[in-house]
Amino acid sequence: MDESGVKSGREWPEPKWNFWQALFLILIIYSLQFLLGWMGPQPYPGERAGALEYLIRGFGGALITFFLLNIFLRLKKGQPLLLGLGPLHLSHLASGCGAGLILFLLAGSFGYLITLIFGEPALQDFALAVEGSDTWWQLAALALLGGAVVPLQEELLFRGLVYQPLRKLYGPLGGMTRNALFFALIHFDAPRFLPVLIGGFLLCRLFEISQSLWPSIIAHGVWNGLMVALVVAQREFL
Repeated sequence: MDESGVKSGREWPEPKWNFWQALFLILIIYSLQFLLGWMGPQPYPGERAGALEYLIRGFGGALITFFLLNIFLRLKKGQPLLLGLGPLHLSHLASGCGAGLILFLLAGSFGYLITLIFGEPALQDFALAVEGSDTWWQLAALALLGGAVVPLQEELLFRGLVYQPLRKLYGPLGGMTRNALFFALIHFDAPRFLPVLIGGFLLCRLFEISQSLWPSIIAHGVWNGLMVALVVAQREFL
């Protein structure tokens, strides 16, 4: 138990970067995607062309992220292990699946309350892309993107890269709170700010408890995967 009152487990490795360096890397990643036309409103929402465009944006953005993150770690003389990518254990899989189900239920509950209070928010680009997919391979590619690639990408950046320097500055509780706030703000989605904020905090808590990114990656993937299944079910049966 540390001075913030959060159980911290074994000693954390010293991050070789600070928050501003992590933020600068994220700004470079987002700027490159903007210059390539991969940021901004989704063209052809809910149509086949929209699904294809989303896949290009998603996989392209992930490649940029992984490439620049690898360069960043080399320059900082860091290793993937410092980001939390250690061995994958069965306990990581179990905790990640359980937490992902909880996140899905929480997000759904808050989404329902938001709908009751403010009305039905516009669908996210990902949901529009799933609705617009008209072949099995498009749907499979979207499921792979949302259930594996994006969770790996976002957890590497927002938990592995951003959280550790925040933890060093503010302690576990302060670091988790600031990380969740940063995570929610950078999604630029006001109607879903609160669910993303809570989700970001719980994902960060998983990382804090296990000192491994695998539980949060798996939880994030389960959360997104269940959302894909829900959108597909609504499209097919409603």
